[in-house]
Amino acid sequence: MYTDRQLKIIAVLKSADGWMSGSLLRENIGVSSRTLQMDIKAINEKQSGEPLIQSNNRLGYLLKNKIALEQEQKSYGQENYVHSKQIITLLLFEKEYTSIGTISERLFFSRSSVTSDLPQVKRIISRTPGANLLVSGQYGLKIQASENVKRIMCMKTMQSRQDYHMLFSEEEMEQFAENQKKLQAVLAEVFTRNQFIVSGEAYHDFARYLAVCMMRSQMGFPVTEEEDGTTEMPGRLSTELVDEIEKVCTYRFKEKEKQNVEARLKELNMVCKETDIQLDMLQKLEVFIQRVQEETGLKLQVERDLLEVLSDHVSRMELRIQNGRNNIGNHTKEMAKRYPLEMHLLRTCLSPVLNTEIPDAEMGYLVLYFASAIERNRRKPDILFISDQSASSIYNVQNKLKGFLGERISEITVIPEYLFEQRKERYCRNYQLRITSEKELVLKDASFTYLDLFADNEQIMRLGRNVDKLENNYWKEKEEKLRKKYGTKDSLYLIEEVADFDDLKKRIGYEYQEQKVSKETIGSNRLSMIDHEQDGRNKIYRIYLKKPFSYGGKQITEVIAAHYGGEGDMIEFFDYVKELLGGQS
Repeated sequence: MYTDRQLKIIAVLKSADGWMSGSLLRENIGVSSRTLQMDIKAINEKQSGEPLIQSNNRLGYLLKNKIALEQEQKSYGQENYVHSKQIITLLLFEKEYTSIGTISERLFFSRSSVTSDLPQVKRIISRTPGANLLVSGQYGLKIQASENVKRIMCMKTMQSRQDYHMLFSEEEMEQFAENQKKLQAVLAEVFTRNQFIVSGEAYHDFARYLAVCMMRSQMGFPVTEEEDGTTEMPGRLSTELVDEIEKVCTYRFKEKEKQNVEARLKELNMVCKETDIQLDMLQKLEVFIQRVQEETGLKLQVERDLLEVLSDHVSRMELRIQNGRNNIGNHTKEMAKRYPLEMHLLRTCLSPVLNTEIPDAEMGYLVLYFASAIERNRRKPDILFISDQSASSIYNVQNKLKGFLGERISEITVIPEYLFEQRKERYCRNYQLRITSEKELVLKDASFTYLDLFADNEQIMRLGRNVDKLENNYWKEKEEKLRKKYGTKDSLYLIEEVADFDDLKKRIGYEYQEQKVSKETIGSNRLSMIDHEQDGRNKIYRIYLKKPFSYGGKQITEVIAAHYGGEGDMIEFFDYVKELLGGQS
C-alpha cells in the first residue's frame, strides 16, 4: 500500500508527457530531493517485477510500468476511519439506543473492534456542533442531534459506497447513487447558468447532502417545521434549484428543507464569481496581518487578489460555524505536521480577530491560503547575470528564466562585465548563483555558468538544477546550525509522568501566555505546542513521557514545544520545527 505522498508522486508522473525532471517533480510534491528519492525507492521496492518508476540522471523520472500501477490501485486499501464512519452512519439511521452487540452483528465487526473504535467515533461526533453521543451501559449508543444536523453528518460519513454498503439494501444504495448522479447534473446546469461556480469538492458534498435529505425523508426521518435552525427565506437561486430538482427527482421539498438549501448555498466555497468584496472581512484580515507583524515580526506579503478570495472564504466559513455546518476536514492532522507556522498564526492571531475558534475541519482549508503568502517571505536565491550583449537579447533571456524558474528565485540582476570587474568582491559575496553569456568569463572564473542568449529548455533546466543545489546546500548548512543550537541535551527531557499542562510547564521551566500558544495532536501519541513572544530568544523542548497523559482524546507520550522569541528568521526556525514534527525530511 502506498502512502498519500507516494500516490501523489505516481499521479504527477502519470499526468506527465514522458520524462519529468527531478526539480520539477520535487516542486510539485513539495519535498526535498532526498525525500523524493527515498519515496521513489520505496515505491519501486513494492513492485515484484520491474520498477514502477524509471530514473535517469539527465532526464529525471518516468512512470514506466502503468499496468502494475492499475493493479495496485485496485487493491489499494480503504480510507481512514471507515469503521468509525460506518458506526456513526448506522447510529444516524436509528431512532433509539443501539447496543454494541447489535452494531457488531450488523456491521460484521467483533465487539472488541467496535469498542476500540468508540474513542474515534466520539471525536468525530464532537466536531459537529449540536451533536452528542449518548452512551448507556444498559442500552448502548445513540446520537442526539436535530434532523438537519444528522443530515449534515450523513453527508460527511457517506462519502463512498464502502462507508454504507453494509447498512442498506442493494435497492436503497442504487437509489441513493442514482439520485446523486441526477442531482450533480442539475447542480452543474443551474450553477453554470447562474455563474455560481463553487469548488468541485463543495459541488460533490452539496449533491450528496441533497441526496441524503431525500433518502432520510423517504426512510421516515423528516425535518419538522418546529425544528431549530435557519430561518433563511429561499432566494432566486435556491428557488430555481429546488424547482429543477423536483422536476428531475420527483421529490417535494418541505418549506424547512428549502430554507436549509438556501443556508447551505451561502456556505459553499466559491472558485470563480464576480468579486463580492466583503469590506468588513477585508478589514479584519488586514488587522490579522498587522497583528502577525506586531507580535512576531513577520510581514506577510498577501496580495490583493488573495485577500479578496480569503475575504469570501472566511465570510462563508463564519456562516458555517454559526450554523454548525463545518467543512469536512480530511487532512487536518497532516497539516499540523507540514504547516506548523501557518496553523499557529491562524490559531493565535486570526481567531482572536474573528472572535471565533476555528474548528479543525475548517483549519485545513485556510492553512493552504496562508502557506502561499508565507512562501513569498521565504529566502530565495538571487541570480547575477553578466552580459555584454544587446538589451533586447538580455530581456529575452530574463523572461525565459523567470518563466521557467518562477518563484524559485528572487531577483535577476543584470550587469555588463566591466562593472563586475570593478566590483567583483562585492558581487561574488552577494550572489551565489552567477551566470553569463560571455564564454571568456566562464574560462576565467569557474564559478560562472554559461547561458546562451538563445538558450533552449534543456539549458535552463540545468540552471534550475543549480538552483536546487544551492537551496539544498543552504538548508543543510542552516539545518546543521539549528541542530547544534536546539538539538542539545539541555532541550531533551525524560519525565516519568505529569498531571496536566501546568505540571509539565513547571517541570521544564516553560512559560507562555495562553493567548499566544497553539496545541495540535499529531498521530496517536504526539503533541506539538507552539508559542511566540518578542523576548529575543528561541527555544525548543523535546519531552518524552514514560506514562502518557490524556489530551484531545489521545494518550500523549511525546511533546515538542517550540518558542519563537524573534531570534533569526522565523520561517527557517519553523522549517526546523516542521522537520522535528515529521512534516519533511
